Amino acid sequence: MERATSLRFENVARIVLLSYLLVQPVLDLLIFFDTPFASQFRALFIGAGLVYLYFFAAGWIRKLLFIYIPVLFVYFAINFGVNYFVKDPYILSLEVTNIVKSIYFPIIVFTYLAFIYQQIDEGLHKKTIPYILGINMLLIAVVVFLADITDTGRRAYGFLAKEGHTGWFFSGNEISAITAMSFPFVILVLLKAKKLWQKLALLAGTLLIIWAMMTLGTKVAFVGLIAGLVLGVVYSIIMLFQRKYLNFVLLAAVFILTALATPAMPIGNNLGLAVTESMNEEPEPAEEEKKEKNASAEEQSAEEHSNDTDSEENTNEDTKELKEEQPNEEILNTINSIPYHSAVLSGREEHLAEAFHQLNEAPVIQKVVGMGVYQNYPNEEEAAPIEMDLFDWFFDYGFIGLLILTFPIFVTVYLIIRNLIKYKMASLHIYFFFGLISMGLGLSASVIAGHILYYPAAAIYLAVAMALTVKYSEPKQKNLSFRSRSKYE
Repeated sequence: MERATSLRFENVARIVLLSYLLVQPVLDLLIFFDTPFASQFRALFIGAGLVYLYFFAAGWIRKLLFIYIPVLFVYFAINFGVNYFVKDPYILSLEVTNIVKSIYFPIIVFTYLAFIYQQIDEGLHKKTIPYILGINMLLIAVVVFLADITDTGRRAYGFLAKEGHTGWFFSGNEISAITAMSFPFVILVLLKAKKLWQKLALLAGTLLIIWAMMTLGTKVAFVGLIAGLVLGVVYSIIMLFQRKYLNFVLLAAVFILTALATPAMPIGNNLGLAVTESMNEEPEPAEEEKKEKNASAEEQSAEEHSNDTDSEENTNEDTKELKEEQPNEEILNTINSIPYHSAVLSGREEHLAEAFHQLNEAPVIQKVVGMGVYQNYPNEEEAAPIEMDLFDWFFDYGFIGLLILTFPIFVTVYLIIRNLIKYKMASLHIYFFFGLISMGLGLSASVIAGHILYYPAAAIYLAVAMALTVKYSEPKQKNLSFRSRSKYE
């Protein structure tokens, strides 16, 4: 009776975790249409994850979490308390909201790591979850398509020189990161389909997804697209030695179509690949117009010259004030002297310099535990992230907080390396490589573009990719019970 009850609860937990992953695009749509339920639902899932870990985590994972979870919450309580009394102004709703968003990532990583890593059902991590990710991608693509034909999509960029829209999704950075991390699993599902009609149906969905990713116009989505296609083509070439030709024909055709379509898509324009007709230069103005402009310019110059003496003192005072208002100029110059800084920071230099300046000026206690969300902002309107997740966590929660929040990443990398060494590279199969590239795309995007570790909408996809990669890094386990402790101890 007790065993039957335990299995029933395990099945319920399984359904909940898989359903939660499946409804992610719906939650993102609700946020776009200003429905508060989605954000609260994600916050509540932190509690659901903790409940799952308490009842179902086994072995070393369980022992580790009994230490890690209290440390996580105690540290963030200290960070909250210190900044509540030190920061002025202190916007309670902003601080609490972003602390919850930061805690979400480690909890969700360990929840899905315990769930996927402890499963013996091969179908879960090789079929069910990749299919769920593929369904989510297809839903995102359909939404982008509907927004495109109705001309109701939200622009991905705030300036006209850039093209692309995010459909009915709020953040271009988040949706591009989500598609980049999920697309390798779309290709994986296509490659592993057995029947011809299945491959053709999946191919149609894949082409729509590719179109949507290029319509976003973002580099992160395009890098994920190319990475997934290249890995798929490489795998299909290897399969040619086993006289399996269909995957190669399909993937090669998709790759060629993508390459040909890129210049005509928003991403082609944003990368400077768009083919446009050469524009004729503006004709030179007539001589009379030149003379009129020169005369007016001379008059204006004379007026300015007559006021130079009167305004000289004011100019000097303004220059002094400007220098006083830019105490981080030296830091900014240092950042600008770093090779390739513009490619990595993408215009975040001033914000990063300001964050370093605030840290230098902050009290010692803030230097230790962090300056709180968005550093020591002067008001709510100017409170904004750097949009590079590791830098945001460092300045907001200090070096200790950064280590605590990124601890699940270190655990995941350790498990992968350990399994590769333990099983003598026996796990180097197609599933592992697709999981690894998805995980790598997510982690690298979080460093450069942000909007992943700090943002629940994208964090869950990285968490699932990490958990799947760990599972893929070990060979098939035949004698593993869901509650078995011997494997993990």
